[in-house]
Amino acid sequence: MKKAIYTDKAPEPGHYNQAVVVNGVLYTSGICGEYLPKHGASGSIGPFLEAQTTLCLNYIKSIVEEAGGTLVDLVRVDADIVDMTEDRFKIFDETYAKFFEKAGVPKEDLPARFPRNASLPWKGYEIMMAVVADVSGKE
Repeated sequence: MKKAIYTDKAPEPGHYNQAVVVNGVLYTSGICGEYLPKHGASGSIGPFLEAQTTLCLNYIKSIVEEAGGTLVDLVRVDADIVDMTEDRFKIFDETYAKFFEKAGVPKEDLPARFPRNASLPWKGYEIMMAVVADVSGKE
């Protein structure tokens, strides 16, 4: 049986669900950090990527909790990062690590599949994340 998951603590979905649970497994849609103005006069992307990563993970946390789970229940994280250079990956990875124990969870970090200069809704987004979690017996 498939059950749709919705929380008002994450972006309002359009014609899709924020997540679904099928046979005790939670699958989220791709979650982006909302567009935020860049911090600092230098135009440095560092805080911007960090802010969007934090926001994505907080949205994911809210969705997983709505399904009865916690971040400990994640079994996979997919992260698509715009302009994934070594410096930007380090920013992402350090921000990501704040949400997980040292053992963490398996993740796949890829250069984003959406172009940096794309028209809306992607313009200004630095990261998109989706997760799979085991919420069996918790929903």
